Amino acid sequence: MFVRKTVQSEDYVFYYVGLEGKGIHGYFDRKTKQSRLAEAKSSETILGFNNDIDDFFPFYPKLVNDQNELVGLVKAEEVYEWFQNNPDKIAALPKKLQSLQNIDPEDNPIIMFAKLK
Repeated sequence: MFVRKTVQSEDYVFYYVGLEGKGIHGYFDRKTKQSRLAEAKSSETILGFNNDIDDFFPFYPKLVNDQNELVGLVKAEEVYEWFQNNPDKIAALPKKLQSLQNIDPEDNPIIMFAKLK
């Protein structure tokens, strides 16, 4: 396993590792002293954190901002492909996320925020 990147907050260390030919995101909880790796839902080559709120796009952490939010980035092309490959999940998404189904693959990347607790 090779650690490729780390991002830290007061309570967590997020990391990106290379393991068995895949890139996997994980985190270490400084309070509980436990570490977890993202779980695969398919044969993806880069594993992000599964979105268990609305089953939308996985989260790929990039940095922690001054408001203690984890910030991620996803290419418009990947969001476009998600909508093409998951038509059965669109209706269950919140309206704000449903509006992304009109995204053009050449649009700017989407910035995602997650509030750390």
